[in-house]
Amino acid sequence: MDETSEVLGQDSENAVLPDLGVDNSGQYVWNVRTGWGVWSDAVYRIHGYEPGAVVPSIELVLQHKHPEDRSLAEGIIERSLATGRPYSYCHRIIDARDRLHWVIVVGSCVRDADTSEVVQLRGYVADITRSQERAASTAVMSASLNSAAIEQAKGALMIVYGIDAEAAFQLLCWYSQNHNVKLARLAAHLLTTISHHDVGSPMRGAMDKLLFDVAHELQGPRPQRRET
Repeated sequence: MDETSEVLGQDSENAVLPDLGVDNSGQYVWNVRTGWGVWSDAVYRIHGYEPGAVVPSIELVLQHKHPEDRSLAEGIIERSLATGRPYSYCHRIIDARDRLHWVIVVGSCVRDADTSEVVQLRGYVADITRSQERAASTAVMSASLNSAAIEQAKGALMIVYGIDAEAAFQLLCWYSQNHNVKLARLAAHLLTTISHHDVGSPMRGAMDKLLFDVAHELQGPRPQRRET
């Protein structure tokens, strides 16, 4: 049993989830069946609370979403619970002290081994408020010189996480800023690593079928052979 599963087996008010060791970033786990949530200290602070000051829940999380972004978050959570797919999105929250934050949320679903029902959501939250303008400026400069590599890296993240292009781009920017690596270099190295990584026959088989289905759906009328 891994650490987050053990955490949710405890009384949530006494459970402890470690931070990631990266500034303004922390972990969360939500038990779908009980409604209990667990935050690391950084996630409390991102939401404007001292660690342990409140009991995390999905209702509390949604209360802090910016009104214009709340429906986006609700829709993504509902789709993940229904499909079990990973998720990631960039949006605004308003903390307990009425301060605005830009955050990225990345997460995955855990299914019950017997019923295949989604029973946990787990992942991390990164506060990108301070670095957003600098990240955007760096991204624009890098994209103008290395747009192909960045677009390909975005595509890889979109496939793996099941996220949209904007969320994939924000995720790359966040890693670039927090690890002090230029966006273009990060994207290029990610692509090189993927090209040398054996993704396994199940994933290749799934992609083969997907590619065939898409091509078949989009194909036009076959050209007729000219008789000689």
